[in-house]
Amino acid sequence: MAGRRVTRRHIIFGICSSLGFGPLTASTAAQRYLFVTAEVPPYSLPSDEGRTGFVIDVVRELLSRLDAPLEIVSLPWRRAMETLKQGENVLMAPLARTPDRETRYKWVVPILTEEVRLYTIDDGPILTLEAARKLPSITVQGGSAMEELGIRLGLKNLDVAPDNFSMVKMLAYGNSNAMISFRMLALWSMEREGLDPERLVPGEVLDRFDVSIAATLETPEEILRPIREAFDVMRSDGSLQMILERYSLGS
Repeated sequence: MAGRRVTRRHIIFGICSSLGFGPLTASTAAQRYLFVTAEVPPYSLPSDEGRTGFVIDVVRELLSRLDAPLEIVSLPWRRAMETLKQGENVLMAPLARTPDRETRYKWVVPILTEEVRLYTIDDGPILTLEAARKLPSITVQGGSAMEELGIRLGLKNLDVAPDNFSMVKMLAYGNSNAMISFRMLALWSMEREGLDPERLVPGEVLDRFDVSIAATLETPEEILRPIREAFDVMRSDGSLQMILERYSLGS
């Protein structure tokens, strides 16, 4: 969708110092970025899905409004998180804005607010937090907002999985008693593994987090301002809502 250009500055998302380039200087700060993502359906999807995921669609729309070429680097989740800690002009999405992460990054724009819930399967109970504390195991993705939340809530029975696909399989095949997940992550992961999403039994809502675009602390504010301005226009002209609706996420 064509939109009002909020700046003439070209922002090129590319590979920077953390992947082998030299340090970025003030003169090049507006010209080179590293934008990293990870495969987190439906936020970002592998290329064989035919769609890129709604977060990547939002990023592409943002950069098109700035006349900015875009190169996206997809990395494993933990490596993407580590890359976001390095250097300036490094951006990442999707990333949940949690209390544990609040001061580690600059938060550029919130794309969507998601509920974090407990889940059981089939005829499992509608699980409360207090009941969950007594279970043998609750699965979370390692290094995720859900793991951080579980630790913050004092859960001693967390079982770490490498990704959401492993989580739903562990739950479906009886290797876990419950899991903590965003709703859309849980539903899409079930579908991807050939499992009926209707089998999931949502339990207590544990928290709500913004799914956001984040930047390293070293990224100058003047580089982030045009992105925020373009995002405000997307919200006001309805294009953000249209992107979310493509993935059945519209309000």
